[in-house]
Amino acid sequence: ALAKTAGQLEDKKAAPHLMQRLERENDAEVIWRLLEALSIIEPETAVPKATELLRSVRPEVKAGAILVLIAAGDLDALIEATTSLKEMIVSPDPSMRKGAAYAISAFKAGKLEKELQLLLGDTDEDVCITAIRAAGARRALGLAGKLAAKLGSGTISHYASRTLVEFGMPAAGHLLNAVHHGEYAKARTAIRTLARIPDVEVENKIEEIARSRDVVIRTFAARQSAIRARRQPVSNAFRKTARQFVIHEVEMIQIFESAKHDRSISDY
Repeated sequence: ALAKTAGQLEDKKAAPHLMQRLERENDAEVIWRLLEALSIIEPETAVPKATELLRSVRPEVKAGAILVLIAAGDLDALIEATTSLKEMIVSPDPSMRKGAAYAISAFKAGKLEKELQLLLGDTDEDVCITAIRAAGARRALGLAGKLAAKLGSGTISHYASRTLVEFGMPAAGHLLNAVHHGEYAKARTAIRTLARIPDVEVENKIEEIARSRDVVIRTFAARQSAIRARRQPVSNAFRKTARQFVIHEVEMIQIFESAKHDRSISDY
């Protein structure tokens, strides 16, 4: 908790306490948090320890050491750290690949979308989810299309949807593409994701979908329009339109049900 708070506050006064804890700590997750905080507030102090920890076989520890060395190491340390990160990304060990995603998520600079894209395509669920969270932490908008491709069902879809909501309107085009060109499970999740984006501008996109010729898509959109109007601040125009969409879909369902049970209707 101290490491997380110190890192968030960038409190340099906490550095000596963090270093003391680092020297005696053995828990890998705690070491990661300590190194992450030190990489933000005073990485120079931690360089000698990070150089030692870079040789660790524990991915969290290795990832934390990479953060410190890239932040404040000399050229040799920088080369060693980036080489270690590249090796982790392609490691046959899923825990190492997950550690690489952890490290990438904490970087404040650098163009790492190519590496993240590789991790997003990982067959290991934990690695993929960590990469999705890293894309969100770095606000890697260039990966919005890759995230939209993950929509459908399951845990990976859940995290991809959350990250796309965080991206906001820059993700809207990719979500529309998923609605119009994906299977229904993907389309349903894409519409739900789009409806959760708080930007008022998204209302036009939802209305566009709700006027689709596909009755299933229209039904999904009508439902999410109503949910959005109930749970989020929306314009008066959208609130009225959402109500109309719902009424229309209810009427269509009633017509279909009547036709299905009306024996007087010709088989023709």
